[in-house]
Amino acid sequence: MYFISVFYYFLFICNFYLTESSIQPEVRIEQGIVRGFYRKIINNREIVAFKGIPYAKPPEGKHRFKESIPASPWIGVYNATRAPPACLQLDLFLTKTLHGSEDCLYINVYTPKLPDGKTTNPELLDVLVYIHGGAFVSGSSEHHGPSLLLQKDVVFVTFNYRVGPLGFLSTEDSVVPGNNGLKDQVLALKWIQKNIAAFGGNPNSVTIGGVSAGGASCHYHLLSPLSKGLFHRAICMSGVALNPWAAAEKSKEKAMVIANDLGCPVNDSLAMINCLRNRPAEHIVSLAKLFAFGRDSVPMVIFAPVIEPPSPTAFISDLPINIVKEKRGSDVPVIFSFTLDEGLIGTIDILTKPEAYVDMLKYWDELTPHILDFNITAPHEKKN
Repeated sequence: MYFISVFYYFLFICNFYLTESSIQPEVRIEQGIVRGFYRKIINNREIVAFKGIPYAKPPEGKHRFKESIPASPWIGVYNATRAPPACLQLDLFLTKTLHGSEDCLYINVYTPKLPDGKTTNPELLDVLVYIHGGAFVSGSSEHHGPSLLLQKDVVFVTFNYRVGPLGFLSTEDSVVPGNNGLKDQVLALKWIQKNIAAFGGNPNSVTIGGVSAGGASCHYHLLSPLSKGLFHRAICMSGVALNPWAAAEKSKEKAMVIANDLGCPVNDSLAMINCLRNRPAEHIVSLAKLFAFGRDSVPMVIFAPVIEPPSPTAFISDLPINIVKEKRGSDVPVIFSFTLDEGLIGTIDILTKPEAYVDMLKYWDELTPHILDFNITAPHEKKN
């Protein structure tokens, strides 16, 4: 009798775990098997979500300030059921705090349904890839979710990319040409091409889009030779590569300011970067305060895309305006638009706090060149 009881208990436990695992969706991608979860969105619609799939190796240690490398395969099942950490950043907009991790290059996939694995040529869905904004200094894949978009049959993808100095520092030479944050985005788009069909998405029908810095990134992909063939439509909102804030000037000087503060050599690019690779990432990112102006203001965009020296791995090596005029970009359908109240976050204090308005008037001569991006681009003789 005891044996029979133990036997039935064993069957119950096995059945319980089999049932639990059977309701968790699993997909085989290039790196291995990945497990997601079901979730309900608006109108009680059920979708399948996979959160935090690594698309690149952690860009830390010797990989800091380098182009990202595809993630390694894994053994067993990768559990993609939790939101990934944001890339390490200093939130200049709201909290003014440091948060995130260097180990941050993860991708989220949301789909209304998975292929059943039985149909020879399943009907694949259009794919929408959202590139988050945040002035190239902040933001994450969690800014926007699938609740509204997946009311329609579309596969929705979001991902993190490096921001701030970890993503856009440049020595303006071959040591760190720059644009590593944009190159992260290229690697994510390549991952989508290789793997999205496993989630029911059509790799031949990919639309990229974004807002603010995400919109500018979207436009940059239209201009970059590295991005050609990785997408088929684009929706760029409240940001283009031609915006003054979407390109950085004097990036090497900014890198030297940070290096000098952290006790690193500044006269040799390689020595400077090797030294910075051995400094805590949190210290590097927090040094945005060195670029403060006015009473306590920090420029929204300190490190941003740059024009790289020509090379096969350069994301962009000519001015965006030249590429646009000469029609050298990707020839795909594009929508340029804007979002309601874009930029309000930068003026909300002035509208709601009397002391902020007084400060703006008091420091107007010092603030204006930074606000209009003339502080670096204007000739010295015209600054006064």
